[in-house]
Amino acid sequence: MGVNGFTTFFKGSPAGKSLPLSDLAKDKKLVIGVDGNALFYFLADNILTSSGSYVNLRNEIVKYFETLLKFNIEPVVFLDGLSPIGKYQELEMRFQSKLSELRKVSDNLLNSEPFPFISTPTIKLISVQFRRILEELNIQTYVAFQEADYEVTQWAVDNKDRVFGIISNDSDYYFFTMGECYFIPLNNLKVTDDSITAIGFKSRITADYLQIQEKHLPLLATLIGNDYTKYLKSKYVGSPQSRISSIINNLKKSKNLSPVSILKESFRTLSKTDLDNCLNSYSYYSVRDEPKSDRLGFYSENGIFFRYSQHSDYERISAKPYYKRFFSVACMVNYNYLSLLYSHMNQVSSFCFEPTIPYQNSLIYYTSTLRQLMFGLLDYPPKSQPLKYADLIPDSRSYQKVMMTPIYGEFGMDDCWNGSVPLEKRIYEFASWFKVLNQLKLLEYSKRYSDTAVVIASAKYQCFDDLLVILFSRFLLGLKLCIVIDEWMITDYFATLYFLSYTIVEVMNIPSNIQCHLKSPHQVLDSTNLHLLWQSATKRLVGIPPTTAGNAANRLGHLFPSFKDNITADHLQHFNYLKNEIYSNLKLSNDTTTTTTTTTNQLINEMSTLKV
Repeated sequence: MGVNGFTTFFKGSPAGKSLPLSDLAKDKKLVIGVDGNALFYFLADNILTSSGSYVNLRNEIVKYFETLLKFNIEPVVFLDGLSPIGKYQELEMRFQSKLSELRKVSDNLLNSEPFPFISTPTIKLISVQFRRILEELNIQTYVAFQEADYEVTQWAVDNKDRVFGIISNDSDYYFFTMGECYFIPLNNLKVTDDSITAIGFKSRITADYLQIQEKHLPLLATLIGNDYTKYLKSKYVGSPQSRISSIINNLKKSKNLSPVSILKESFRTLSKTDLDNCLNSYSYYSVRDEPKSDRLGFYSENGIFFRYSQHSDYERISAKPYYKRFFSVACMVNYNYLSLLYSHMNQVSSFCFEPTIPYQNSLIYYTSTLRQLMFGLLDYPPKSQPLKYADLIPDSRSYQKVMMTPIYGEFGMDDCWNGSVPLEKRIYEFASWFKVLNQLKLLEYSKRYSDTAVVIASAKYQCFDDLLVILFSRFLLGLKLCIVIDEWMITDYFATLYFLSYTIVEVMNIPSNIQCHLKSPHQVLDSTNLHLLWQSATKRLVGIPPTTAGNAANRLGHLFPSFKDNITADHLQHFNYLKNEIYSNLKLSNDTTTTTTTTTNQLINEMSTLKV
């Protein structure tokens, strides 16, 4: 979230206090809440936009947390969970914003102009990589039922004697009433090998600087515009700076008015739904300070209190067998898709950005059936009123919003988690969705990865990631895409398929089985380093030894002389296994025209589009 224009308005404010955190932590451990989603995007903005390397990103995140721990600072990380029902419009706006940024890149490349800076990383698997690092470092982590902003601030108030501050770059935190707890903007937090310093803000001092009552901070955020209210027509016009100043001046004059009266006089038109959104925004920033006990919905970990969610659907969903997995640091699901767990309203399926590629040649077109089947699992059994969800599709200089309906199979998500569908059948179903394997291969893979004994016996060169690489490679090589896929390239198309497939296999309850555990993105998808290796290797293609039995090591050694001594028999065995599985009976896109299923074609012909 965030409050429109407030960070710029408040920049350089004397309300902030200099905090030498590494010195303060010498006498007493500092417990600090971390807005995890804000942090991984903050770090990725500096790493991935310049290099695209998951390995570099992992190293940077590990170093960041190890430095905090070295200086006696205990981070407790909070991660976002399900997307709120009212977030649909915001997700669509973010899609449009990212699309515009990518168009700048493609336009400049076409015109041989300088590469523009992109403010928002488009790498898809940042969240999964970040979670795996938290798990690896054993960092205490809490996955919120919905967005983490409210829950981390409520946590700080519940533990006011222990929590020093919250770090984030989300301007919403200026407006939560958190007592003596500091809000520490990430841009003002300097983490080096020698020291950690910051500038922190307390809500009381922020209100004093703005010359308004502290209790009016939530109202100020609502009036300026956040994710709940930015789409409402305010009576305050002009530049962001002048609007904010006018709103603050009006609040000074309205000390004795009720929040509802102030809201009604601040917007041009305010329907009952709009007023409810405003009041939800107002209450969102209002945390509670009350006694803590297990009976009141609290639990304790390492002496720190946490609340159970107060959301109306929490009790129902927390009783489900998938709850602990979905709301754990190990889960790799895309939470935007899981909004179906509590609402059929405004589902969005945007995950792929191809701003200059015709829809019929785009990956979002070829993967439409996968998304339909995934939503079929989530929405199973079919309802009397069919679910409609939106695919956001780049189209010329804008995009289309295409309403789609799920495809339902023989079972749904609950069946995958209550034991009624065996793991072997779930793996078979997942692999069959890509339509790249015959029945014998499907049976072979499903048996192999569902049988613990078989997996352990072949663990040296086989893991569930191998199945994904085989499926993705065969799928992409069989498509008529605009971008040619060289046989060695692990492109962003692979990341897109991982992004979608992570959710599918989580919903099917596959990775929670030890034999189907998936590796971290930096272990399977570091495209930057792979591309550099192969670019170097292509210069040595001349004079390369022929591919014949017995000299594969010489061939790889010729291509990669720096790594020649590291190429073991296990590497060769694994390499040959994957190569054979990918190319066995494979029809390449230049050999045959690949089509989607009849069901998908019918739906595409029938779907309605809304031009944006």
